[in-house]
Amino acid sequence: MSLFDKLLGRPTTLGEFISKCQKQGLKDVQICYESYDDDNMFGLPNYHAMVFIEAGEMKLKLAEFVHARSGDLYTTVVGKAKAEREAVKEALETYKRLLASGFNVTFRGTSFSVEFVEKEINDYTVSIQETCRKYGVTESLASVARA
Repeated sequence: MSLFDKLLGRPTTLGEFISKCQKQGLKDVQICYESYDDDNMFGLPNYHAMVFIEAGEMKLKLAEFVHARSGDLYTTVVGKAKAEREAVKEALETYKRLLASGFNVTFRGTSFSVEFVEKEINDYTVSIQETCRKYGVTESLASVARA
């Protein structure tokens, strides 16, 4: 947490976010997902997948998953899929916790079901396994770190 966040009273954890929303009477929370490639100009770009939530003017970055690209195309494909899968898992855990706290939760303004998201996580896992098997990629080489 930065000093700037403390001065402005911004939440830094999901628990703080929930309590501040409840104090302000905010009931609608939106889960957002964003992914991008950074261009670090010193080699291959890294792939980032982020999950954040917002309610009113309040915003909290929950997690960021980074895959450091390699020169191997298939390792990069697997790494990106793993980063996205981890971000979706984080969004699902957050969704369940927010629902349990009594919030109306949407994903980028759209309602979604737990079953749909669990199927999407399973689809990522199957895709990763198939790519590894088809192209001889070791899944552990396509590492993903939580930033």
